[in-house]
Amino acid sequence: MIPMLFGILFCVYLIVLYQKESHSWLLGSFDTFIYSQMKRNFGDLISGTIGILFMLTATFFLFVTMAEQRQQTFEARVDNERSRYESTYFNMLAMLDNVITSVDANLKESAPNGIDTINAYYRCIKKKYEIDKKANTEILELIDELSKDDTCTIRIQKLKEATVDIFEHVVDDLRCNVGYFYRYIYNAIMYVEGIKVIDETKKKQYLNILKAQLSDEALALLMYDAMSKFAQNKEGFNKFQDVLDRLNFFENIQESVLLERCHYKFYPKTHFRFLNTDELKKVHK
Repeated sequence: MIPMLFGILFCVYLIVLYQKESHSWLLGSFDTFIYSQMKRNFGDLISGTIGILFMLTATFFLFVTMAEQRQQTFEARVDNERSRYESTYFNMLAMLDNVITSVDANLKESAPNGIDTINAYYRCIKKKYEIDKKANTEILELIDELSKDDTCTIRIQKLKEATVDIFEHVVDDLRCNVGYFYRYIYNAIMYVEGIKVIDETKKKQYLNILKAQLSDEALALLMYDAMSKFAQNKEGFNKFQDVLDRLNFFENIQESVLLERCHYKFYPKTHFRFLNTDELKKVHK
């Protein structure tokens, strides 16, 4: 387009130059030179000008074509990379059923009587928690305070530490090998988080598919395990809890499955579906 525009402007210039010929006093030095060249060899001037214009036009379209090809190549590479990531992730989801089946088989062999699935494993933890909390006056008082409209950070942290302490104690007593289940979920989530060629909306869709394959009991296990010593990194921090909270990973969990309803306050950024309007207003942005 630019060479064509240049050609049109040049043609207009030549026409104006012809019109000025009868008034030579209006011509400048450059105009005089161009006009003299036109009089001596008009055909060569026009053919040369047209040749240059065609060359510029061809060069322009060549650059446009190269730019389009480069864009198409980039988009094709992104599509291929996205397809590769999607294929790997959905293979991971397909293997999740095998992991859960393996966990259930492991529990059936090593866990106390009655624990033959991961859901039963969590129900056992919940039952033992109920027994232990009744002997702990501080926990009962904190639960009572935080079950009301209480968002005191200090009390929330105290209850969290006391709850995690009971959870770790019960898990240690049961001596069930389910750690690889948590690690598998962790790696699946972090895999999605690390994909650069999909937007946040697509990542949320992928994680929703993962959540849909987990029972409420499995989600609850992950929720409490992420706060415990079992999920700490090398520096001793529970970074995975922060990731789960930021991703709203437990938003659809049923309140009845939690050890206590007020435990939703351990994940201050999560918009739990069971929260009422006033509680949702206090969720951190």
